[in-house]
This record gives sequence, structure tokens and C-alpha cells, in this order.
Amino acid sequence: MKKFSIVLVMVAVLLLCPSMVHAIDPLPSHTTYVACGDAKSIPQPVPQLTSVAYTLIIIAVPVILIVFSIVTLVKAVTAGSPDEILKARGKLIKKFIAAAIIFFVAGITQFVVTKAADDSEGNNIASCISCFLYYDGCTESEPPEAYR
Repeated sequence: MKKFSIVLVMVAVLLLCPSMVHAIDPLPSHTTYVACGDAKSIPQPVPQLTSVAYTLIIIAVPVILIVFSIVTLVKAVTAGSPDEILKARGKLIKKFIAAAIIFFVAGITQFVVTKAADDSEGNNIASCISCFLYYDGCTESEPPEAYR
């Protein structure tokens, strides 16, 4: 069962992230750079990869937790043992709570960071959060001096 779950997670990652392979360009001369607030010359694949990772954490992890817990519950119900059903139901509830925590922690953290920023820095922080988490709001930048 453990091998099956590992294979299932790997297939889900490959299906959800086919563009990640194309996002990484090893040649600095072809790499485009973005700016995030005051930070300049950030390679474009960095915010792209963090955006994909954030999306996987927020969407895929809770879905995978819920699917695996439902599979466990169905196995326990088909086995017919009341003890196994109680154990599976307890695991189901714990995994639902973990999925909800994973889903809401990122949103709450983003809200707190955005609200904690000063008015002078608020736009910089909000644009960086938007750039790195959603790959939105990234402005093109000049390459660093070493690659000119």
C-alpha cells in the first residue's frame, strides 16, 4: 500500500506540474529576470517554482490526504470489523483537520504579512507575495552585472 501511495503521489505531481521542467533554463544568457519590490535580478524560474510548490501544498496535499483517508475508511467498512471502522474514522477526522490546517495556514499567513506591512512598504511586500505565490505582478528586470 505504501508503494502504491508513493507512485500515486508522484503521478499526481507529474500531471499537475508538466511546465516545471520547461521553466528551468540552465543558461544564464537566456534566463529572464524579474524584480520583486526592491529586489532586482531574480531569475524567473524561482518565482515560477515557488508558485507551483505553493499551489501543490494548498490544493494537492489536502486532496491527497482526504482521498487516502476515504480509501482507508472504505477498506475498514468492507472488512466489517467495528474496531477497524472506529480506527479508520478517527484517522479520517485527523486527516480532515490536517487538510483544513494546511489549506488555511497559508491564507492566514499571507493575510497577516500583508496587513503587518507599513504603508510605505506595503506595495513592495504585496507585490513580492503575489509574484512568488501566484506568479502574478512580477516585473521584468535587468540581469545582474555578472551576466551582462
